Formats: sequence, C-alpha cells, structure tokens
Amino acid sequence: MSIKRFWTVMSMCVASLGCSPAPPEVSAPPSESSRELSGDNGTETPLPVVQTSEPGAVVLAFLDALRDGDDEIAETLLTSIARRETKEHDLTVQPPGSPSARYTIGEVRHVQGGVHVNSNWIEYDESGEQSNYDIVWVLRQEPVGWRVAGMATAVIPNKPPIYLNFEDVPDLLQKWQQADAELAAQVEEVQDLQAAQPSTTLQR
Repeated sequence: MSIKRFWTVMSMCVASLGCSPAPPEVSAPPSESSRELSGDNGTETPLPVVQTSEPGAVVLAFLDALRDGDDEIAETLLTSIARRETKEHDLTVQPPGSPSARYTIGEVRHVQGGVHVNSNWIEYDESGEQSNYDIVWVLRQEPVGWRVAGMATAVIPNKPPIYLNFEDVPDLLQKWQQADAELAAQVEEVQDLQAAQPSTTLQR
C-alpha cells in the first residue's frame, strides 16, 4: 500500500471524528431523542434515517455524509459515546468530502453487542486512478436507532484488518500512529533495496 493510499484510508477512518481542534464556542448538540438538525438559517434539516432504519441504511447515510462533507449528519450518526469522546478530546466532526466517491453496502451480520456492515468505497484521484477500500462498519443499537461505533479495514499489506474504535479515541490514534510508522518503515526498506540494486545503464 502506498503512502498516499494509507492516508486516504486513514482519512476515511477518522473522518467521523475529525482532526481539527474544536472552536472555543460550540453550540449545544441536538438532544439524544432528536431526529432533526438545525440549519444555518434556523430551519431544521431532517436526518436521512429514522429510529427504525436498518443498519445498512444507517451506514449508507453515514457514507453519504462523508462523501458530501456533511459534518452535522456524520456526527449525529455516531454513537453517543463516540460523540462524547470527540468532545473530551477537542475533536470536531469535519469529513473532508469526496464528490467522486462511489460505494456499496454488502453483508450485514448481527454479532454480540451490535452489527457489522460490510461496505466497499471506490474513489478516484485527479489523474483518474481508482482506489478501492473494503471497510466493515461496527454499529450499536441506541434509543434513537443504529449508530456507528467504529470500523475495521486492512491498512498494512499482509496484516490483519485494524479495528478503529470511535468510542475510544486514544486507542484509535495510537493504532493510527503505529500503522503509519510501520508503513513508513516498509517504504524505507523498499527504497533501500532499490538503491542497492546495480545500475542497468549501459556504458560505452
């Protein structure tokens, strides 16, 4: 996996949590029972899901928010613990937005304590090169419906997928840093091997 691909994956991983410090003054979040968000003009924007929405529909709405850069919806679709964690660590929900992204929802598996929803995210860079990511989203049932608690995806080649727990920000950031360091070491090793290879340039 290239450095660029790694950072694209990790950007998606923490998009729901954001990487920017929260501003000094932040308006109070919507109540846990609310299904609507207040817009800039004072109007209310309905959420794309309701209490009875299936896990796959919630993940689809979450991915829509990541693609569109809709921080309000992305934040609201996190679990209450994940939202609390972001506040405690001065993080804001600021998905970068990726208009070229395409994605599909796959298998939905009920597990102890929640649901795993498979997804495939396809993105194109400025040169038209395609990147493909398989991500498993972890959801938990809350009074307002299913909400996103974390995700798992393969980051380092030939390594098991990394689980990033949005409800445990310190652990998430530690895993991010470890994966970054490991990938950088692999890239450096490849570069050293290439530099050690004899030149194939013909000399006259």
